[in-house]
Amino acid sequence: MKLKIHEIEIYSDNFDETSDFYKRIGFPFGFEQKHLKVFSFPDGHDFDVSKHHEGQLRISYMTDDLEGFVSNLRDEGIAFEGPYESHLGLQEVVLIDPENNRIAVHQATESSPPSIKNFLK
Repeated sequence: MKLKIHEIEIYSDNFDETSDFYKRIGFPFGFEQKHLKVFSFPDGHDFDVSKHHEGQLRISYMTDDLEGFVSNLRDEGIAFEGPYESHLGLQEVVLIDPENNRIAVHQATESSPPSIKNFLK
């Protein structure tokens, strides 16, 4: 099973100021949606500033075997949510680590854009 970091998302009460800080230190700005600014790096991972998931850090990984990942979570007795459909045609499971950080694991589907489908290649 392949597992690669896909994105890191931080919550910010000072959304515009925090986003501007990351622009100023040279993070490569990608795009913006409501309550989300995405900085896209050449290796394919994203760093996001958002108003989602108040007070939490969210780290997302991409896998080529979500079913196997879920099976391992069940075997280890680790609570999780999903799998369910997420953004960009992804299937997603979410778990919370002991420090209350959100860990998401995604798998691309046929409806995902080519850049997401090819992320693990």
